[in-house]
Amino acid sequence: MPTSLFPFRSPKLPPEICDAIISSVDEYAYSSLAGPYRTGTTRKGLHSCALVCHSWTTRARIHLFRVVTIDNRSASNFAAVVTTHPQVGSYVKRVELSGDYRSKDSESSMSTTPVHNGWIYDFLNKVVPHLPNLTSTEFQGLPILHRYFYICHPPRALSLTSLSLSSFNATSAGDVLRLINSYKNLKELYINRGEWGEFRNHHYHVGRRWSCHLRVLSIQRSTVGDILDLFYWFAQLKTSSFEHLFLQWGFSPRKLVDTEQAPTRPFPKSPALGWARTLKTLSLDFLDNGNSPGPYKAAVVSKLLPIIKTCANLHTIRLLTTSDQYEILQQLPDVLPALPSLRRIGLYIDRLEQVLQEERRELWGAVDRVFADSKKLSTVEYFEVMWTMVAPLEEKKEGGRRVPTGMERAGRIA
Repeated sequence: MPTSLFPFRSPKLPPEICDAIISSVDEYAYSSLAGPYRTGTTRKGLHSCALVCHSWTTRARIHLFRVVTIDNRSASNFAAVVTTHPQVGSYVKRVELSGDYRSKDSESSMSTTPVHNGWIYDFLNKVVPHLPNLTSTEFQGLPILHRYFYICHPPRALSLTSLSLSSFNATSAGDVLRLINSYKNLKELYINRGEWGEFRNHHYHVGRRWSCHLRVLSIQRSTVGDILDLFYWFAQLKTSSFEHLFLQWGFSPRKLVDTEQAPTRPFPKSPALGWARTLKTLSLDFLDNGNSPGPYKAAVVSKLLPIIKTCANLHTIRLLTTSDQYEILQQLPDVLPALPSLRRIGLYIDRLEQVLQEERRELWGAVDRVFADSKKLSTVEYFEVMWTMVAPLEEKKEGGRRVPTGMERAGRIA
């Protein structure tokens, strides 16, 4: 009697295991503070998963097309794919529109004429309607012009809940505000390396009637004046869901002169800060490479500390500062008693070796006072201090950057 060479049929892997394998290949990293990103290596791995067998193809495509990066060279090809295969368009949840724009500090910058931006108009107007599950968009390296969304399909902006703007330059702050205002259901906003014109008084009225559902706000690597302008604009909005705030500022050489000559801005006298009552995570990054003008350092602390005191439900506070700029550490003990829900405190101090010995004592004195006051609060469960020992710039260089010589950690309470 002939017998089969394979009497037992090989068992099939459960769909859950297949999904877990493909998910592990898709090293999709998401940070609530810095926004989502992915690498080219990940896309190659997902493409290989799609070729394993028929049952893996659909699952791999779901991951492969979840985030797509579009530029002027790939826009037409992607448009043909989603038009021919509507199922592929249903996989897309995030679109990153990438350009070759450079800031004005660079040697060259891309022209903002409609000739260079025509592909963006076509993509938003013709391709986006074929992406029914799209919830997140990013403009990277593109000039920000609010008419992008005014010429597209209006209902599309209603389903978009996340917006990222990075490496952009806007001629007017009003253009940035109108673009943000076009997202009627915006919950997450990430701004990185943005430059926009000076705020005027009438800009604070833009979007005042906007029904804001913002949950996460992250503004990184912009000048202090610009960040405070945008921050105070959001402070006027009425929202009951705001939970995470991350502010990181630096100084561009082009704007440093302007900030020194005009250290104050016409901020609203009494902004509505009711949203701070729902804030759970606050992260402030004072690392500015030592270029910050003195008046702005004091202005930042004086304007932010009253806001922090209103954060009755704040769970985590995270401060990054240079060792010569610890004004907020000196005033933080006065803030802690107003935070009854605080659970975690993290202090991260940079460039310790560049501080004189007597200044270092003052620094640790400020840290000790924060540590002592946090111990009085029965709610605090975790306290961490981390400092970086960095060699002076003239003594040790590597590619023009400071070289860390060591890192220590102290003062953790669990």
